[in-house]
Amino acid sequence: MPIYTIAEYQIRPNGVEKVKGAIEEFVDYVRANEPGSQVYAAWQHKEDPSRFMHFFIFQNEEAHRAHSRSHAVKRFEAAYRPELSAGDVVFTDYRQVATNQPSAHEEKNKQVIREFTRIFKNHHNVDGVSHLFHQDFMHHFRAPLPPGFEGLRQVGIMMNTAFPDVVVTEEDLIASGDRVVERSSALATHKGQLMGAAPTDRQIRWSEIHIYRLLEGRIVEHWAEVAMLELLQQIGALPQVS
Repeated sequence: MPIYTIAEYQIRPNGVEKVKGAIEEFVDYVRANEPGSQVYAAWQHKEDPSRFMHFFIFQNEEAHRAHSRSHAVKRFEAAYRPELSAGDVVFTDYRQVATNQPSAHEEKNKQVIREFTRIFKNHHNVDGVSHLFHQDFMHHFRAPLPPGFEGLRQVGIMMNTAFPDVVVTEEDLIASGDRVVERSSALATHKGQLMGAAPTDRQIRWSEIHIYRLLEGRIVEHWAEVAMLELLQQIGALPQVS
């Protein structure tokens, strides 16, 4: 369960810039080294710039403990504690009741899918995304493909062979719970054989809808609906419908 923490404190006026510099260094560390710290924001009071508030969302208790034990926290404490002017820092933990914002967990799931699209589809690197997939990954392609990631990899090789310059554009990306739904469009030149159709050098467009289920931050299941009729008609593998 996520943990929401607020820290409030006040600094001597002549220590404000020093503490702001320490905050910037601190947030760089959190961003690079604490995946369990899902959100970190630091605010300075609008009317009284000596007052600060920090807001954290930790993924769970372990992430909270890992943050508290980090060397970056100790360095930050060494910077701000000598500058405190109104007592020690006040930490308060909260539980979320309601929000109009997507959860940090859902936003991270969307980032995983965007990274998959960037590497696998647009950089055409079918071997560069294994770190994004759970060991129990399952696809739902109807073709006789190997199970697991190897089946998806073979689909990628087939499409990259037929359309080596394919560019996929995200049209919609919606996350809810452990699932992410992606609607995308693709533009490519037909340079290789596909389903018996010889290369035509035509520019081809088609649309796709994908549903991904994620577990522990990795893709564990995938469903795809590709506009194959639209695609195959454009490359001449199927007749156009009048």
